[in-house]
Amino acid sequence: MASLLQTFAWGEPDHHDPVDQRAYYRTFKLQDTQYAVGDAVYLFPESEGVALYVGRIQSAFADCRPGASDAHCIEVRWFEHVKNLDPTIR
Repeated sequence: MASLLQTFAWGEPDHHDPVDQRAYYRTFKLQDTQYAVGDAVYLFPESEGVALYVGRIQSAFADCRPGASDAHCIEVRWFEHVKNLDPTIR
């Protein structure tokens, strides 16, 4: 079985928030696809057999706090399951 190793890289920096200890970015790259804050994306659910979701990337930041469990943070506003969309706009 092929490895499912994912490659991730931050792109264009936006700003650093010293209070929240977050470094915000305008773009990032996952696998070979470049994403930007504001992009609409398909999201895969954790459970198999569930329809894809549609969402918009709200922010992308690195959690810079010591001991942070996940430094790659992408906030997404969820919209709807793909199956509920009009087929002409999929």
